[in-house]
Amino acid sequence: MRLLLTNDDGIESEGLHVLAAAMADAGHDVVIAAPDQDYSGAGASIGRISTDDTISVQRVEVPGCAGVPAFAIGGPPGLCVVAARLGALGDLGFHDPAFEPTAPPWYVVSGINAGANTARSILHSGTVGACLTAQNFGVSGLAVSVAWAEPWQWDTAARLAVDVLPMLEDAPDRTVLNLNVPALPFDEVLGIRWAHLAPFGSVRFAVTEQGRQTSGTKLDPGETIGLELELIATDYQPPSDTDQAIIQAGYAALTTLVGVAEAWDPDHDRVAGALADDVDMADVTEESAPAPDEPPAHLRGRVIPGAPLHPVHRIPDASDRRTLHRPEVASDPIAPLPK
Repeated sequence: MRLLLTNDDGIESEGLHVLAAAMADAGHDVVIAAPDQDYSGAGASIGRISTDDTISVQRVEVPGCAGVPAFAIGGPPGLCVVAARLGALGDLGFHDPAFEPTAPPWYVVSGINAGANTARSILHSGTVGACLTAQNFGVSGLAVSVAWAEPWQWDTAARLAVDVLPMLEDAPDRTVLNLNVPALPFDEVLGIRWAHLAPFGSVRFAVTEQGRQTSGTKLDPGETIGLELELIATDYQPPSDTDQAIIQAGYAALTTLVGVAEAWDPDHDRVAGALADDVDMADVTEESAPAPDEPPAHLRGRVIPGAPLHPVHRIPDASDRRTLHRPEVASDPIAPLPK
């Protein structure tokens, strides 16, 4: 598999180095394009873009990854993916004479992030954001994170990522998998399980003013103070089938994510159309469904509010942009880990 590796902790992150070495050792064709500094919390941002500025791209060597082309890019991980997709790296790292520099890499792998990326806060994750950026280009991706602990369990996360990666070959195009690994040695991980996103994680942000937690600040014109974000542990107990609960139980958690997608599905289309008296329910069948690049007939030329949102753990199927489903490539739990 041809892989573009990136992260949000920066090109010097040990997690990236361990992941790249593991993927290369597994026989994958790897090129690294990662931020030249820490961009944690960048989400899918591509940073400030101006036609008056240039973006730094530096060829570098990554420890333990001899022969793996690596680039430090002056921007967040989303920009690294965009730059690679648009051919900024040329054909370096893709060792196939037939490869065209402007073609997308087959898959994006992002990580290993220092700290879990679970629950709805993944909206802000640069690790996940890189894969969602790839998804927007039609490319599938795997985001990899390991729970916070010392020593860091990079090897555990890398070995599990190597095991999970082939699932992308069998899943629909534009699939994004988010793998979160507990802070355990490999032999102590109980397995890998499908998960839903938890409503909240194990920590929350608080805004502090000069070290004091505050719920609000009053400033006079021209006055400046210093605000800081602080992570505070919570006693929230997530549902047992969610990513946060699953890694707390000693399993690795796997979620499937959708980035930019319209909020409709075929069943809702039928009901909405019938209620709007546009069509007879009997006339709206699977056979009469529009082509994937067309909206349903009863939605053309109008906006019907209140369409149900798709659960964020589902996958967009490229064969029909109106249908989201989970991949039929594994059972739940996926499998016990090989010993």
